[in-house]
Amino acid sequence: MLEIVAIVYLGNKIHNLMKSKGIKSLKYVLLMIFMWLGFEFIGVIIGTILVGGGLAAYPFGIAGAVLGAYLSYNIAKNARAKSG
Repeated sequence: MLEIVAIVYLGNKIHNLMKSKGIKSLKYVLLMIFMWLGFEFIGVIIGTILVGGGLAAYPFGIAGAVLGAYLSYNIAKNARAKSG
């Protein structure tokens, strides 16, 4: 549940950032969601390989999700504003 709240919060933050730059936000919000989930999945796989299955792999998934969120936010933050 907390993960959903974090995704919604970050999605709104990216939406407002893109709106202030005059850029459509949909692709950046979708990028954040896919990077979050993708890096989380990769993190769980890496955790499973390193420590075995179960809950011990979960922190690796969380770390992957944080990395995906951080990278996607920085991509959005560094997007060029529309001139005009």
